[in-house]
Amino acid sequence: MGVPNKLSHSGGFVGKPNMLEAEALGGATSKCNSSVVDRDSANYKIPGVSSCPIFSNSDILLAMIAGAHVLLYSKNPEADRAFFRNVLEFPSIDLGEGWLLFALPPAELAVHPGEGQFVHMHAEHSMLGAVLYLMCDDLRSEIGRLENKGVACATPEEAEWGLSTSVRLPSGGQIGLYQPTHPTVIGARSS
Repeated sequence: MGVPNKLSHSGGFVGKPNMLEAEALGGATSKCNSSVVDRDSANYKIPGVSSCPIFSNSDILLAMIAGAHVLLYSKNPEADRAFFRNVLEFPSIDLGEGWLLFALPPAELAVHPGEGQFVHMHAEHSMLGAVLYLMCDDLRSEIGRLENKGVACATPEEAEWGLSTSVRLPSGGQIGLYQPTHPTVIGARSS
């Protein structure tokens, strides 16, 4: 019996498993590898990504999820918006009254185990908490660029997953900045 490769009428995926589904089926997922699930492996590849079966088919991904919207809660949103616009130079649109919506660089999502209560109420729902880490190819150069703009960064720390620092926003809140040493989905999709 063949495996269909299309969306079901309910919007769920029917057919060849993607990387996450491959893990649930016992496939290796520590590296992008076309041998994770080898049925018709040519159909698992995103155009331009010859060895990574992530999201199995870009047409299916586009039909399901169009993007991600990250919410940062700030004690001084105007100052933090100015930081993202002027210091990080993220492109933005003004939705009115200074409410800026920023374009983000390509992103990836990691789900880590948490301790204690790490949730935020939004629209009367208990939403998962999150930590924002921006990624770069050369952390020390990026720290130098930020310092030239008057931004202080914490002392870089080395871990098995990369070199990281934190950046204090004008509101006093902090975001992470790191140079990964592990494989990334972004790297896999751009090669």
